[in-house]
Amino acid sequence: MPTAVSHNFSGKINPDGTIGGIPDSWKQRLKLMITSEEAENPDNAEKAAQLFKWIDTRGCPSEEFMRVNSESPSNSVVSSETNSDASFVSYVELEESSENRISDQSEDAEASTVSNVSVAVDNNVVNDVNKVVCDNEVPTLRRKKKNHHMTRQGPRVTRNLSEEQILSELHDSCRISSPWELYEKDQEVGAGAAGVVSLATHKHTGEKVAVKDIDLNKQTKKDLILMEIKVMKELHHPNLVNFKEAYLVEMHLFVVMEYMEGGPLTDVVTETVMKEALISMVCNEVVKGIHYLHSKSILHRDIKSDNILLGMDGKVKITDFGFCANIQENEQRHTMVGTPYWMAPEVVNRKHYGKKVDIWSLGIMALEMKDGEPPYLKEAPLRALWLIAQEGKPRIEGRDQMSSEFQDFLDKCLEVDVDKRWSAEQLISHPFLRKAAEGKKIIPLIKAAKEQLDKQ
Repeated sequence: MPTAVSHNFSGKINPDGTIGGIPDSWKQRLKLMITSEEAENPDNAEKAAQLFKWIDTRGCPSEEFMRVNSESPSNSVVSSETNSDASFVSYVELEESSENRISDQSEDAEASTVSNVSVAVDNNVVNDVNKVVCDNEVPTLRRKKKNHHMTRQGPRVTRNLSEEQILSELHDSCRISSPWELYEKDQEVGAGAAGVVSLATHKHTGEKVAVKDIDLNKQTKKDLILMEIKVMKELHHPNLVNFKEAYLVEMHLFVVMEYMEGGPLTDVVTETVMKEALISMVCNEVVKGIHYLHSKSILHRDIKSDNILLGMDGKVKITDFGFCANIQENEQRHTMVGTPYWMAPEVVNRKHYGKKVDIWSLGIMALEMKDGEPPYLKEAPLRALWLIAQEGKPRIEGRDQMSSEFQDFLDKCLEVDVDKRWSAEQLISHPFLRKAAEGKKIIPLIKAAKEQLDKQ
């Protein structure tokens, strides 16, 4: 069979603003990616074509992929790998426990109640930019907006290892026995596409842990599971979720991890309003974790609130290492991996990239904490990719109401020019992070978010 086959098309702008001379599948993608007004600019159309020309239609069934007005999980990821000179994009549905950010609450919701205390509903993060988070302060709940996304199901992601090799490596990385010989199963705390998570207690030490039971027969992403176990076994830091051990019983994989009772940062972000001092605190802890990963030549590549777990003591830890990549000091990568809304422009534009993609994602996560959602979340993922590629740094609403330190921190993280974007090592000493509140100040927000989610 021939290889490296190309098929060239000659497109043109029609008088009505549509684009002719290109395949129908490209036209459908253009409709999702750019508006008819934007398409009238030939430069825009060319950039859009460059962005999706490597998206193989086999990777996204047209009817399912093109639906814009139905709901979808917020923490879907996009992954692109190169195989025999043909690249493709696949959308992979992750854990269901924190995937739904869509609420039917109206724009002008009345005051809500948390723990029998009347709580204001507001989206203004900075009523007083320099005000610290006080003890016994009543959390402010976030006013919800209706949100519409795409629904998509992802095909299997192609990787280098065969399934037999993956299973062999998993076998070598695990204890071949049941975890319930050592742990007492307490209760199920979550269930998602990757498996069932149960709370358990060590029979001898009394330590509370989270045990994820993964049926490998149902998993098409075994390579990501292997990657996560490998990374978690080798890395130890106060700002990374602590891996305990893994067990394998036939095709059931049990991963034992530190239990973070506070849940994902997403719950706090979507349900409550975070003041700058708390945003600073979370960023400070995450930066330390990122700096550690980068010092070990590891890129996380999927920093977002869903992958930040909180403890009821105020601890902040990074989790979900399935998309990590190991690089040498000056090595750069080019595969498109991560979650679209948090993705750096150099990743979207398929340029070679390095450690600073995690810094961009951190900046987007800081905006997520400020606004309750990342930029472009209301847009379909393909449209979001186009906007990131086209616009670069997103517009920051209410910028003049933010402290100068917070503005500068975002500027340093969301710098499109990678050479000018700060590293994790530089950010550790940024003035904004010196405004951090104590970790325990986030506990009331965690409790308020949990109570709100229990009501929904």
